[in-house]
Amino acid sequence: TSHCVAKCFAEMAMAEAGTINLMPSQVAAGSVYLARKSLGIAPHWNKALEHYTGYSEDRLLCEVVVPSLLPSLISYRSEHRFLMSAKRAYSKKVYNIPLPTELMHHLPISTSVC
Repeated sequence: TSHCVAKCFAEMAMAEAGTINLMPSQVAAGSVYLARKSLGIAPHWNKALEHYTGYSEDRLLCEVVVPSLLPSLISYRSEHRFLMSAKRAYSKKVYNIPLPTELMHHLPISTSVC
């Protein structure tokens, strides 16, 4: 489930101009972090994820999530627009996950963490 949510967040983020400065690994790692957070998976970031991505939680939040990914996802939420392909792909009953807009209401990340 978190895999599908992370893919959905990554697709939504890549459609925004604000994420053009991010490397693909940053988009992927940030999407995994946001997916785990939105689904309530604790811890949101662990030593294994840090090892395999090369990003610490603090670095990920300060360099990727807060300045680029979160504003992109918030713009989708506030404007109620998201890619139709992502909506169709990730809202299927096969995945058994909420729609992206429902998940994004559960992203209480303070922009003052950095």
